[in-house]
Amino acid sequence: MYTIKIIRYIGEHRSEISWQADAATANMLLNCDVLKYKDYRIKVDFREIIANKRVIRFVGKEWLFEDER
Repeated sequence: MYTIKIIRYIGEHRSEISWQADAATANMLLNCDVLKYKDYRIKVDFREIIANKRVIRFVGKEWLFEDER
């Protein structure tokens, strides 16, 4: 199992979401540019893999619908 952490920024506000995922799911997430979790979509700016602790961190900004234009 891997610990997945998403650190998202909305302006100056920062929040962190984390959960456990199996290896196949973690591998799939590493290839994503936009992550959707509940009602949030986060555009990934940075990925960090901490292999010895089995942690994957994604850092990005919330992607709002008006950003799609």
